[in-house]
Amino acid sequence: MKTSECLVGKGARLEGKYSCAGLMRVEGECIGELSVRGTLIIAEGASVRANIQADDVIVAGRLRGTVSARNSVRLASTANIRADITTPCFALEDGGLFLGTVSIPAVV
Repeated sequence: MKTSECLVGKGARLEGKYSCAGLMRVEGECIGELSVRGTLIIAEGASVRANIQADDVIVAGRLRGTVSARNSVRLASTANIRADITTPCFALEDGGLFLGTVSIPAVV
């Protein structure tokens, strides 16, 4: 699968189902479903209301929905999250706001 970079810039709005392979950076607004074979970055000031599947998720903005990350989820100090998260590795920086659940699959 060919990889690429995707940017949803400030002032832009993406609505519906979207998938990509590589890096996806959201600086604007996304609503719907996001599937990323790579890293999803939700920048400070961005707003996402979505069901997310990705390898890695880094959140510095606002997120509402569900997250299933194959590798890791990192919530920055500026993050504002209301989500249910499933991932083997989870980190929340001091100052980040998180309301929801975190499920860490058992390693067999």
